[in-house]
Amino acid sequence: MLETAGHLVVADGEDILITDDCSQASASGSKPVLVAVRPGDIPLAVAAMRSGAYGYIALPPQPGEADIVIRHALQPPRSTCSDDIPVVTLEKVESDYIRSVLRRCKGNQAKAARLLGIGRNTLWRKLRRTERDRS
Repeated sequence: MLETAGHLVVADGEDILITDDCSQASASGSKPVLVAVRPGDIPLAVAAMRSGAYGYIALPPQPGEADIVIRHALQPPRSTCSDDIPVVTLEKVESDYIRSVLRRCKGNQAKAARLLGIGRNTLWRKLRRTERDRS
């Protein structure tokens, strides 16, 4: 089933470990571990995940299930928030969006407020705040 999905199945030494022994979950080093378990053993697989396993494949697997889990396990981990990513504040996004709606409404604040789902006074206060922040 895995080979037909395009995976190379070998005995040892490749990118991912699939095992039915939950105790091997934390012994694999840096490669992801998937535990193959029967439905009654899912609590053991969850415990293995707490010890370091990436996930589990319930046996018998549904068509395509193992392929999806393996592909996810092989993806590089998503980076967490880092300092080198520019952060845009919510106020800036809101201000830019309000200005774009105002441009679409050709400066008509009443129409813009209706499109934004806010009152005209609220729109006026938000515009005044963004003008104050710019100066």
